[in-house]
Amino acid sequence: MTEKQTIEQLNADFQKEKTVYLQEVKKLEDLKAQKKKAENIVLALKTELEKAKEQPQKILSSGKKLQLEDYKKARLSSSETIAEIEYYQAFIEDIADIIYTQKETVFYSAQKLRNIKGGIFNLKAKELIVEFTKENKNKLSEIASLIYFSNLNLNEKKLWNGVSDNEDRKEKTLSYLLYEIKKVIIISQLSDNEFNIHKVVNSDEVKSIMTKHRESIEQAHSGELKGFNKLIKNLNQG
Repeated sequence: MTEKQTIEQLNADFQKEKTVYLQEVKKLEDLKAQKKKAENIVLALKTELEKAKEQPQKILSSGKKLQLEDYKKARLSSSETIAEIEYYQAFIEDIADIIYTQKETVFYSAQKLRNIKGGIFNLKAKELIVEFTKENKNKLSEIASLIYFSNLNLNEKKLWNGVSDNEDRKEKTLSYLLYEIKKVIIISQLSDNEFNIHKVVNSDEVKSIMTKHRESIEQAHSGELKGFNKLIKNLNQG
């Protein structure tokens, strides 16, 4: 396979993986939206619960007698609201774990994309280097020869800034030429949007293998349940 064919294959791999990446990012965004919606519902329910609890006191404060039906209504409303809060809190706990797993999927997909992109850029750079040196070989050789046979004092630091004294004349010539070339080279962000990878998950959001292993052991030892499993257990225990 030629370098051109390899680049074409890597481009195809990149586009395929990018499609997967964008799909996984969308899944993550949807999960986060579900969690946020549930959190807002919990906040609204807690406000509703406080109002239900205050209702009997409001009746008494108004100088009226608290009737049984008023109390039963407030108690029933509170119980139903508490049940709803517990349900959504369990949902939030469970979806938080799903979100983390999805974050890992997105993170490693982005990592794979960056690796493919790195391979493409490396091959493209090699192609351009070959093209550049082929087109400018004679010009570069002429410049190097002029420097080599000039009467410049190769040991004067002011003329050979950054060049080591222990290099021979040819190496000093090439080092000096490279030094001058480097001064005009600017490394900047590439403008090719095709290879842009929008970072959604940072590395510090992904747990290490050791951390996950430790948490797994701690979870097994504690036997603590989460989310809906905990909710159902508490319901059965009454």
